Amino acid sequence: MFYVPTLLMKIQNINDQVNFSYAFADYFVYYNSIF
Repeated sequence: MFYVPTLLMKIQNINDQVNFSYAFADYFVYYNSIF
């Protein structure tokens, strides 16, 4: 569970849209790699 805390931390910095999109993309890739 490394990605979820990172995602939440980056959502707190939602002013930085670039970091948010990277966090979301990282989480999406991690979620898809489970299956």
